Amino acid sequence: MNPSEVLGHALSAYYAGDNTASLIVHSPDFDPDVQAVSHYFRRLSEMPEIERDALDRVRGTILDVGAAAGSHSLELQLRGFDVTALELSAEACRIMKTRGVSKVLNSDIFADAPGKFDTVLMLMNGIGLVQTIEGLIHFLEHIKNFLNPGGQILFDSANLIYLFDDEDSNEARIDLNARYYGEIEFVMEYAGIKSESFSWLYIDFDTLCYYAEQTGFTPELITQDKSFQYLARLVL
Repeated sequence: MNPSEVLGHALSAYYAGDNTASLIVHSPDFDPDVQAVSHYFRRLSEMPEIERDALDRVRGTILDVGAAAGSHSLELQLRGFDVTALELSAEACRIMKTRGVSKVLNSDIFADAPGKFDTVLMLMNGIGLVQTIEGLIHFLEHIKNFLNPGGQILFDSANLIYLFDDEDSNEARIDLNARYYGEIEFVMEYAGIKSESFSWLYIDFDTLCYYAEQTGFTPELITQDKSFQYLARLVL
């Protein structure tokens, strides 16, 4: 099953009243991670600082990519922004509409652009949907079709280099011949229903800068916390 369908089932269960609904995320690189589905329905006061910071930096017309249950879109609507929520899960789109998101687009970000925007917003490590470094390059070229001149992409990600630290030498041990260390394989599970395996990209800022500049974007590191998570802006 597609991961977006599994997410849709989980969102639907929570929205229907199952406050205990949880997703389990499996990976060969990590222990299973249990995520409360309520996380996708949080209010502004419940969002991490990086997300609140990103919402304060949007401008103009906005495309909220991977909008899920629409928490960011709803907050931006309250602030008076013209925001379109883009989401692959049809069930998530239905929920967003019933929650009051005005513009909902059930589509893939790699489909044709529905218009031009001043801000493309990709929170909760939304840039990860590009899956790989090659996918990132393709995305950066493709997303130009969505942006007005001077348009920006705002997103958060994380540098996973700390996972490879050698406790004895305090240096990272990485196989340079292997795939990029931030390309992580996952399987998503809800109520015994598992998705097919999929890749998700976590990219360090230096590597991001290299590919952003190669494709015509100016990168900016806005903030970074002690857990290696950061908020970045790419300006076309």
